[in-house]
Amino acid sequence: MKYVLLIIGLCLLGTGGFLLAQEARLAKQSKLPKKCSTKKNRRNNVEMTLDVARVNVAGIGMNLAVSLTNKSQKVVKYGPTDGSYRDFIINVKDLGGKAVPLTRFGKKWLARKRKHGFKKFNPKPIKPGETATITFNLSLLFDLTLPGTYRVTVATEVYPLTSAAFTINVEEVEFKVIEPSIIPVKTVARDTGQQKKANGKKK
Repeated sequence: MKYVLLIIGLCLLGTGGFLLAQEARLAKQSKLPKKCSTKKNRRNNVEMTLDVARVNVAGIGMNLAVSLTNKSQKVVKYGPTDGSYRDFIINVKDLGGKAVPLTRFGKKWLARKRKHGFKKFNPKPIKPGETATITFNLSLLFDLTLPGTYRVTVATEVYPLTSAAFTINVEEVEFKVIEPSIIPVKTVARDTGQQKKANGKKK
């Protein structure tokens, strides 16, 4: 019975070591400097800019920065609701043009808007010369767990004070998703066993 418990303990220790090492590796990858894919579009003196890291690790947050710059001489407003996720139409597709499915969170905040419309109309103002930047976590909205190359498109409504509303968008900004580095379980278990032997000799 003692030997069984000892074996179980060693297995748990090895698994725990693997999980800690993997978590540390993912944290290190998330802090790596990221080069961004940037694309702009300008319409009626309003400029939209999309910034997303060119290479992202699956399982780690993939931030998309959406910026709107008012280059006119008057205040403009954007976004028809009081919630950032519902202010924009966001679509992600793979290289084959197939739409990436939404997560449960994405379905709640994106698909629901497309199906049922807006409950409130509360656009946000941008003063002349100012920029409004909103950051979205793409991996929270879309199932981006598979490695590959993807393209994101974003659109929103802009409401000038003295003219008709219009749609501004930026299409197909490309980014990649890669697999996280994996540490073999056997390697961690062997290293753990060697460490225990070394500790035993010190005693």
